Amino acid sequence: MTDKNESLIRYVVITNHGHWGRSPELLGALKNAKVNSFYSLNATKDSKTPLAHVYRLELDPVESRWSDETKAELKRCRVNLTGYENGDLIEPWVDDWGSLQSWGAKGEAEKVIELKIRK
Repeated sequence: MTDKNESLIRYVVITNHGHWGRSPELLGALKNAKVNSFYSLNATKDSKTPLAHVYRLELDPVESRWSDETKAELKRCRVNLTGYENGDLIEPWVDDWGSLQSWGAKGEAEKVIELKIRK
């Protein structure tokens, strides 16, 4: 079970290099996505413009909890999440196509900022 004082706000960072990270703090999400500076966005030399999207979403304290019902519903949606126990907060995730997914979030994820380096 998670702490009752836990923040339900999550920041999710997705880069076009295939990295992503999430955290209750923006700096933590950037670090988890391997974006430690603007220069790290430009670390790989490919045809893509270095880019990172930063999203903010709020999880519902009731609907975002793991239970037997949510497990069955996710299975019907062909989503396989592991490592959760009853009562755990279901964290947002990025699917195989690079899209932000969440279960029980309050509304849509809000794109906060787009980090981009011009070439």
